[in-house]
Amino acid sequence: PEGERVLVRSFALARQVLADIPVVPAAPNGDPTVKLPGYERQCSEGKACVFGPSWTDDNTIPGTGHNGCDTRNDILGMTVQDARYKGSKKCVVQSGTYEEPYFGTQETFTKGEPGATQDEVDHVIALRTAWDTGAYAWPLEKRVDFANDTELNLVLTTKAANAAGHDVDGDGEYARKDLGEYPGKMDMTGGDWVVWMSDAERMQDFAARYVLVAERYGLALTEEDV
Repeated sequence: PEGERVLVRSFALARQVLADIPVVPAAPNGDPTVKLPGYERQCSEGKACVFGPSWTDDNTIPGTGHNGCDTRNDILGMTVQDARYKGSKKCVVQSGTYEEPYFGTQETFTKGEPGATQDEVDHVIALRTAWDTGAYAWPLEKRVDFANDTELNLVLTTKAANAAGHDVDGDGEYARKDLGEYPGKMDMTGGDWVVWMSDAERMQDFAARYVLVAERYGLALTEEDV
């Protein structure tokens, strides 16, 4: 199938470029509690807004930058099947279905769902991770493109997978992979997150994307990633 051929090509390309990507400790000085200063995602008054306004259309990503739609709706339009749009412009997605990329569940997107269940657009390489592995030195324009890269770095997923986690047995821990438990991905590095995925094909797709994003933007990988 075409999807499998694309995955094989992507994985082969990722393996090819992997040797040229610098590798750093999991965090500065090898201390996982240390983060580089200066990261601030918020854009309200007085905040640093280091990756630009969330889902801004003011970026240079081919096909989606400056197209009149915000990045979140671009990803929704690229991902959901049987998409229904608000109005004739086909920009604001109202509903549709999609396959969640990390665990393969079949999901339904409905605009305006409560925050606890709303689907989320995830950065394959998290903004916090990008900042610590090289983005702190970039100009703002490059950070904005990274945060809105619909070609490689963004996927549509569930709030549970991205932020809330999945505690099947309700014990407050996310330790039973055999039950399908997992913590939220959010700011995890690739090496930390991939161990929670159970399907080999989806693991390979995520790993390939992660490496190719790092190569595209000149980011380092951590020791756990490789």
